[in-house]
Amino acid sequence: GVTYNKYDQATSVDQKTKDRVSDQNRAFESATLSGKLKKLNVSSPLEGLERKEQMESAKSSPAGIVTPGFGSRVSPITDKQEYHPGIDLSAPKGTKIKAAADGRISFHENNPEGGLDENGDKKKGYGYYAMIDHGDGMKTLYGHMNKKDYLANQAKYSKNDLVKKGDPIGGVGNSGGSTGNHLHFEIRVTSGKNDYMGKPIDPTSSVKGALQ
Repeated sequence: GVTYNKYDQATSVDQKTKDRVSDQNRAFESATLSGKLKKLNVSSPLEGLERKEQMESAKSSPAGIVTPGFGSRVSPITDKQEYHPGIDLSAPKGTKIKAAADGRISFHENNPEGGLDENGDKKKGYGYYAMIDHGDGMKTLYGHMNKKDYLANQAKYSKNDLVKKGDPIGGVGNSGGSTGNHLHFEIRVTSGKNDYMGKPIDPTSSVKGALQ
């Protein structure tokens, strides 16, 4: 038979304690995040996206989900499995992109012209995009804007200017690593001042919750 010494028993108890503390921490983090999302209370980030059923099919008009959404998926650019940190909402070029909640805005460029890499594959990147810092460690990201609307709104707002929920901040486009006109939308949670981009979380239920 198998015999257990005092060291084995102590290790077993220590592991159970660690597992229990880990479960408690996860529950606390989940409750904290839930509270932050409720406080954030996002609205639709896209003009014309008003009904929940529009997010059920890529055929929805004028806006709807056009990819498998958040998490693991097959990339429409590389045809390889990848992690997708947001959701993609289809809409005609120039459709207004709106601030999902109050916050301070900044504009960025990440491979805006797309183009091909050394292997002839289309490069990845958010293209012309904006981020809004909502405070309390919460941020939203709006990717693949068209250049004209991006530049117009970049000129309209200085870095860290305050925007209100529903304010227009850009227009749908196909910049960066994109295969068609759509808004790439993310919600991110940061852990502190030095964690600028933070960690993406699934925004689907938050956006659906804002719709009729």
